[in-house]
This record gives sequence, C-alpha cells and structure tokens, in this order.
Amino acid sequence: MPSQKHSLLPPEKACKISLCLLVLCLLSLNLQAQQRPQVGLVLAGGSAKGFAHIGVLKVLEEVNMPIDYVTGTSMGAIVGGLFAIGYSAAEMDSIVSSVNWSKLLIGAPLYPQLSWKQKERIERYAVDLELSLPGVSLPSGLLSGQDITRMLCRLTLPVHHLERFSDFPRPFACIATNLANGEAVVLKSGNFAEALRASMAIPTAFTPVTIGDSLLVDGYLVRNLPAEDVRALGAQLVIGVNIEQEIQPVEKVTSLIEILNQIQNLMLLPGIEAQKELCDVMLEPDFGDITIMDFNRSREIIDLGERHARDHYAALKQLADSLNALAPRPEARFPAMPDSLLISEIAFEGFRNRSPDILGNHLPGLLPALLTPAEIDNLVDRIYAIQVFERVGYRIMPIPGKVSNKLLIKVEEKSENRFQAGLRYDNRHNAFLLLNTRFYNLLTDLSTLDLDLKLGELSRFALQYDLPVGWSSSMATRLGIDFGEDRIDLYQRDRRAQRFTTRSLTSTLFMGSLRAKNVLIGAGVRGQLLRQEVDIGNVDQAEKDIYTAAGFARMGLDYTDSKTFPVRGFRSELNVEASTDRLNSDPAFFRVMGSGDLFLPLHRHWTLLVSGEAGTVRGDSLSLIRPYYLGGVREPRTFQGLPRSFYGLRAQERIAEHLMVGAGGLQWKDNSGWFAQFHYNVAAIFEARLLGERQPLVQGWGALVGYELPVGPLVFAAHGGNGQLHTFLSMGFFF
Repeated sequence: MPSQKHSLLPPEKACKISLCLLVLCLLSLNLQAQQRPQVGLVLAGGSAKGFAHIGVLKVLEEVNMPIDYVTGTSMGAIVGGLFAIGYSAAEMDSIVSSVNWSKLLIGAPLYPQLSWKQKERIERYAVDLELSLPGVSLPSGLLSGQDITRMLCRLTLPVHHLERFSDFPRPFACIATNLANGEAVVLKSGNFAEALRASMAIPTAFTPVTIGDSLLVDGYLVRNLPAEDVRALGAQLVIGVNIEQEIQPVEKVTSLIEILNQIQNLMLLPGIEAQKELCDVMLEPDFGDITIMDFNRSREIIDLGERHARDHYAALKQLADSLNALAPRPEARFPAMPDSLLISEIAFEGFRNRSPDILGNHLPGLLPALLTPAEIDNLVDRIYAIQVFERVGYRIMPIPGKVSNKLLIKVEEKSENRFQAGLRYDNRHNAFLLLNTRFYNLLTDLSTLDLDLKLGELSRFALQYDLPVGWSSSMATRLGIDFGEDRIDLYQRDRRAQRFTTRSLTSTLFMGSLRAKNVLIGAGVRGQLLRQEVDIGNVDQAEKDIYTAAGFARMGLDYTDSKTFPVRGFRSELNVEASTDRLNSDPAFFRVMGSGDLFLPLHRHWTLLVSGEAGTVRGDSLSLIRPYYLGGVREPRTFQGLPRSFYGLRAQERIAEHLMVGAGGLQWKDNSGWFAQFHYNVAAIFEARLLGERQPLVQGWGALVGYELPVGPLVFAAHGGNGQLHTFLSMGFFF
C-alpha cells in the first residue's frame, strides 16, 4: 500500500480520503493485485475517554468496514482486544453501562465473600500501605485492580486456550511499558487477560503486572497509538482512533492538575504525531470538558465517539464499500462463552511466602467438577476475600489428551504487614483519626494482630489477636485488650442535664465462627474496669470505679451485599451478656439484645428498608453503662455497642431498661455513588428509672442524602419528631 496519509479529523480535510479510494481503484485495476488490502484498527489509550472507541466501532460495524488486525494501548487495548475476539460494539456498550466503575476501579473484596471478622473491619480505612522494616513504604499502586482482573478473565474466557493472539478471529497486539528500561513491550502471546491488565496499569494508580521476568505498566508512556505495531502484524491500510488530549492554550492551564496533564501531553506529543503519520484514516473526537477520570460519564462518552464517526459516515461507508468490492472479509468464527467447563485439575502460580493450603475449604471439594463461569468467578472472589493477596486471576487450559481442563489460579501476595489509616468527621464528635497496624502470620498462617489507635476528642487504643483453629475450620480464637474514652449524655425534659466521661480498660477472650462468611456463633468472657468523671451536672452523682466480669454469647446472620448501605439481603444479631456475684462483678446484671434488618429490592435503584430490635436488661443496681440508649444517627445502642440509628431524637436522648423498636423506609442508590434514604421509626421504652419517667412511645422521621467517596461516604441527614428538627453531617467511614 502506498504511504499517503489521510485524515478524517476536521470536516474540511475529509476529502483526503478520496486519495485512499483512488489508490484502491488503481489496485483493483492491477491484475497482479487482486487481493484486498489488509485493514488494521488502532485504538489509543485514554482511560475513561477510551469508551469513545465503542461508539466509533458501532459506526464501523454499521458500514461493514472489514477489520483484519487490531492493536491498542490501555483502554484502547481492552476495547480493541474484546473486539478482536468477537465482542460487538453493542455488547461492549452493555458491559460498560452495567458496571459500577467507582467500585470496579477500587477493587475491594466483594462483601458477601468476606469472613465475619473481615466484615467487622472493612470500610474503616482510606489508606492502606505496606509496612516493612525499617518503616512504612508506599504501595506500587494505589489500586490493585482486582475487579478489573476478574472481569477481564471472565470476558476473555472463550480464548483462554489460545496462546498466540494471532490466532484470534482478528489478530491482536497491545502495548505495555517495561519499568526496568522504559522500553515498549509488544504483547501478542500468553495470558490474554493479563496482557490487557498490564497495558492499562496506569503508574501509581494501578499496581504493575509481572509477566515473565518483566514488571509492566501502562503502554501510554511509550506508544499510546500503536500504528507501527498493527502494520507489523500485516496491515496495509490503517484506521486510527486517537483520544489523546491536545496541547491546551496557556490561558487554560491554571491548576496543578492541568499543568501536570500539559507536561504529560507535551512529552507524549512527538510519539503520537509519529504514529499518526502511519495512519491512513484518522479519527480524533473532541471531548470538551470530559477528562480521563470521568468513568461515570460512560454513556456520554460512547455517544460522543459514535457522533464523531457519524460525522464522517459517508466517507467511511464509501471506503468500506470499496474495500469489500475488492474482496469481502471472510466471516470470522468467534468462540462462544461456554455454559460450563469440566475442571479436573487446579494449579497455582505466585505463592512465595504462603502455602496454597491456606485456601482450605475455598476450593472445590471433589474433582473433576463441572463449573460455570459464574462459579469460577465466585471461587476467585472467595480466594481474594481472604485478603492476603493483591490480585487473583485465573486461566482455563485444556489438558492434552483429555476432555477436561486445568484451572490455573495466579495470585500476587500482599505484604505480610500493613499500615492503615482512616479519617472521619461528624458534627457530634468532630474529627477522628484512626491508625492501624496489622501483622499477619505471627504464630501461624492466617493469624492477625491488629493495633488500633483512635485519636480525637475521645481516644482509644485497642489490641486484637485472632488465631484460627485449623486451615479449613471456620472457628477462631480472639484475644482483645481495649483502653478508651466514651461519653454519656443524660437528658431531662428534652435538655441535656448531665454528661459523664468514662475511661475503661477491657480484656476479652472469645471463640466463635469468625472465619465463616454468613453465620456467627460464639461465646466468651469479658472483664472491664471503668471510671466515670462528671463533666456536666452534680459531682455527687459520680459513681465509684466499677469492675465487671461477665460471660457473653453472640449469634449473627449476614446475607447482605454491603456493610454500610446494602441494597439487598438480610442480617440479624443476638447478644446475651450476664454477670453474677460469683465473678466478683459489681453490679450483677443480665442483658439480651436482638436486631434484624431486611433490604428488599423494589426496582433498579429502589430498596425497601425494614428493621426491628428488642432488648431488656435486669439487675439490682444498674449503672449508666448497662441500659439502652436511643437517638441519633449511627450511635451505639448500648455502651460501647454497635451503632444503630433512631431518627427524631438527639444522641442518647432516651434511656431505657427495656425497649422495642420498629422502622421502615426507602433507599435510592445508583451506580454513580449517589444515594438517598427516608426513614420512619417508632420505639416503646419502659422503666427508664435513672432520670425519672419517660414517654413510653417515641417516633420520628429522617431523610438523608449522600455520596460514596473513596475515603468513605459523605452524608447529610435531617431528622425530627415531637416538633424538633436535628441535622447530621459526616464524612468518612464509620468507626
């Protein structure tokens, strides 16, 4: 093919495509050149802007453009790779539109796959760093990309058995950058899903990918528009789609981010221009104010790419018809997604400091076994939920001479020790900083030692050591020591009458099914030494130091899909605690509390919320730390207990020895991260003896709106009852 360059960039230059048509006409008249020129498609990288490729592909499919070879970088590699193995533009549009990109990019473990102890600690920390001697080290990337890895493994399943990308229905190659020497690495064989993941491993954002002896990151650093590579595959006519941001005028470069983007674009410009010279047809959509991080604007970006291609529909159609007149592209046979696969072997790759034995009962019990793709995904999710791996991927390989397959599970181990931090603010407690150091495998595999330091108006230090009982057992023993400050407010006639600050030292020994996913059953003993100080009120009412020794039991179910704002499922918990004089406890008491929450999906974004709880406490001389407290948004129902909301009252505004609570509401939540809730709750309280008589029936309403941020949800709530209106503002994970 001659080397003339043709562009579909500005409409005024669209006529240049006629040169390409003229060349084709000349070729068709040449008796020795009867074969149609091989057409290559090149898709550039650009993170979220890469969704525009899907819109362009819709038009290329519509005009029946014959595409023989495909190359891509970063998001262009993913879209191009899926197109190369047979996904249509409509199918990719459906995939992109159905994904919650905020959660996919973060790659947190799926909540239903976590063990009970992991569910207790998830959604607490915004920062997670490796802890290594002599100090803390930054991670190789902020995001592991686990959900992207799993999604790519699933989407590429039909071609797992193909080692060479040239054997795809449309031969394919993608570009990554070798961190050792900064050179381009052309990936055209091996693990296809892994190659796509490497090509989009944005430095500092996603962790690098190890392939062979090379540590690879995003290919945009070296060749973001790999036109030379599609020609190397055999393409004679090249269609390029460039989504790289243009150099901006100086007056538009005002912020730090804009300056960094401009510097990056200036560095990449010479390489992009050189690759554009190798393209015969060039499409470059104008993205306006859309940035590379606007994943929540996927619909808009896809439509933008389609509109740009339609602006040149006539020229593209004429080119496609001319090519097909020479020789239409033979219909490609695209492999279908299997309904199930027969797995007779499981192999592992990537274990260095740990043994595959830690996977225990997460693996299929008996082989051979017939597994669906969804079941294989579920298996990967369970392994990743152990939370000792940065990333877990898989590949299905046929076993020579057999009708069955081998499941190859590839893991990348996490550092043995972690440093984590969370930050929270609300208008009741002000700001809190939570620091955590976690040590794995101190005495045995899967054991964890957590040291938590909570800093703020009320500080706390906690040590928690969990020791599993065997690799396959769901049981674990927990030893805990906690020293912390708490605050108790007492109200009388709707105004705060007293405030106490407590300081407590608590030791706990517990054994239960902490490693089970959905069910918790266990029992333990707890000793607590507590001192109270009066901040507001009569000093004479301060109690003496209190020592409590008690036995307790916990039973719980959790079949929800999220810790903080579920959209489906059910969870419940029953707690029983008792102390007698024989344990030298002062005072003796008995307390039982049960709760249940139902989340019933009604529509695409709507969930019905139903909850209830009941509790009773008995004792001859109850202290302030034994009754139930009612009121506030996500406030503990009992002293140092789990948080629950009761709208219409201030925090701890009602106190009771016996109570029953019922609540209902609606939740709206979409994939962009926004959510809203409306609640109505009612409570019956009895024998509130500590501050005299109380209303036996209390009711209230609450409305909140929020947005899920990587550092935790931003929430604003308004709630009221009995003629009063209260507000609540918080940012950060609840801890």
